[in-house]
Amino acid sequence: RSMVIDDSIVIRKMVVIALEGEDYLIHTATNAKDGMEGIDKINPNLIILDMMLPDKNGIEVLKKIKSSRKTPVIMLSGKDAPQLVESAKEVGVDDFLPKPFRDEELVDKVRHLLS
Repeated sequence: RSMVIDDSIVIRKMVVIALEGEDYLIHTATNAKDGMEGIDKINPNLIILDMMLPDKNGIEVLKKIKSSRKTPVIMLSGKDAPQLVESAKEVGVDDFLPKPFRDEELVDKVRHLLS
């Protein structure tokens, strides 16, 4: 089971399409609040998290996730902001994927983190 937290319907659909051939069960959320509730409910084995959410900064969400679980997190970012990437690394992000990304890039990262 995986959780995708991204406010963009296009990105959520891209992730679902990229991973549906891999037999992953994918849950989605459009904001931090719903995402955290979903994580608590389904206990995913992977989280794909957007850097910029409408209700919270992705770094704050990442901190909350990493403070209570060891679940791997791939962070997505539309802005190639080096300081945000550094912040995410300091908090313990497992991998990083700049938007737009190719399906194969995402699938490779997911496979690597779940192997």
